[in-house]
Amino acid sequence: MLNKILRIYYFLRLKLLNGERRAEYFRRKKILFSQGKGCSFTGFDFGPEPYLISIHNNVEVATGVLFVTHDDSCRVIANAATHSQPVDRVGSIEVFDNTFIGARAIIMPNTKIGPNAIVAAGCVVIKDVPPGVIVGGNPARVIGSFNDYAEKIYTSSISLPWIEFMQSGERDKIRDLRMRYFWND
Repeated sequence: MLNKILRIYYFLRLKLLNGERRAEYFRRKKILFSQGKGCSFTGFDFGPEPYLISIHNNVEVATGVLFVTHDDSCRVIANAATHSQPVDRVGSIEVFDNTFIGARAIIMPNTKIGPNAIVAAGCVVIKDVPPGVIVGGNPARVIGSFNDYAEKIYTSSISLPWIEFMQSGERDKIRDLRMRYFWND
């Protein structure tokens, strides 16, 4: 009973951490096969085999992202088939530097993403994502260029009032400026 309570406590504690602290906790505890620095995990469903996931530096994982490393349909196939030998399909996932994975994306086994790639929200990645592209859809396909999107974001965001505070890391000032910008006339 105490063990169950502790598991619930640690789960809730992880849920309350911000993305950077949660990623640092995973890195310290060596939850994944390997994990670089500067990562942020808003969500953290790494499935039952997190040791098959490798995440490099500066990776942002949005909420609800699902990393699938195991194909459970093999048991159904093995039961229906007349083969006497059980089958199993397991694969690794590798996410390279400077990659963003959008909310509720699903990353299937035996895939590599990036570097400098963006996986759109709700996307299902079933094969490798080339470097420097944006993928979206089910199944994932290239819908844009990372560099084009970065240029668009940079030019459209530069005039907003909180940009100057982002370099200094003053989160409270950024929050206050955003509140005034969006909610005050």
